[in-house]
Amino acid sequence: MDDNLDIKEVKISVYSFDVKGSEVYCMLFDSQVPIMNEFFKKIDDGLSWEDAKKEAIDKLIDMEYPGIPDHVRPHYQDSSRSSYVFVELEKHQGIQNLIKSIDRDINLGKLLD
Repeated sequence: MDDNLDIKEVKISVYSFDVKGSEVYCMLFDSQVPIMNEFFKKIDDGLSWEDAKKEAIDKLIDMEYPGIPDHVRPHYQDSSRSSYVFVELEKHQGIQNLIKSIDRDINLGKLLD
């Protein structure tokens, strides 16, 4: 074994977040937790899932690939480890129902204003 190899330790854990009265579980790197915590807080504060998701993915990509040029960012938004957090979340029926509920609440709020 080469003693010059720089092997990083990576810790992945399952985290629980409360959002709109639902408990959501995510498997995340420790470094992703603050960004996802902010994501769920923004949803609780009334931002749509898609708008909050765009912001979170940008922050996750910036953390994963510091200094990434803007012209390559769209590729990473669809195929990076950062976007995989949302791919895993959104494939579950409970999350799909939560997203519909969030959208419905936002639309009702607009109608009532």
